[in-house]
Amino acid sequence: MTVWVRDGEIVLREATSGDVTDERIDFALHDQVERGYEGALPDVRDGLERYAIEVDGRLVGLLGFRRDVPHAGAMVVDDLAIAVVERGHAYGTRALLAAERRLAEDGIGEGFARVPRGNGRGLYIMLRCGYAPIGALEDEGSGNEGVTWFQRNPELEPKRASASTDRSAAEQPRGTRSRPARR
Repeated sequence: MTVWVRDGEIVLREATSGDVTDERIDFALHDQVERGYEGALPDVRDGLERYAIEVDGRLVGLLGFRRDVPHAGAMVVDDLAIAVVERGHAYGTRALLAAERRLAEDGIGEGFARVPRGNGRGLYIMLRCGYAPIGALEDEGSGNEGVTWFQRNPELEPKRASASTDRSAAEQPRGTRSRPARR
């Protein structure tokens, strides 16, 4: 597979159908719609490019975006899905920032993202990456229901993209949350 971006331990390469249907990634794609979502995934939008996110040769997630949307020189992030067991290491944040730097080399300097309102983790990640909520993009038509739109704020520096050694309960994989000790 051809590497599209390498940034430290983060590698982005063109995603294969096997990456998308990997059980862990499929679960993460459903989870990005809404925690515990079991319905059909939204249709893939025209022009979507998907990249597998790898760390140390293992698939940890998927990043999908469209170039020149909503206008030339811009992009929209549609997918940023990290396998549950890989969460808490800032892989999604680091992958998005690496992709932004690579896209800037291709003349894509403005970033947008669409995050379903049921995806609290996704809303947080966009804020952490320096994106700010905006009104709906009119060009996106019927794809605006239940979606929060974000735009990369060039005035904001993204929060430090590093793994947290003290992950919050919301970031920990299900079934691994610790409870406070009783006194």
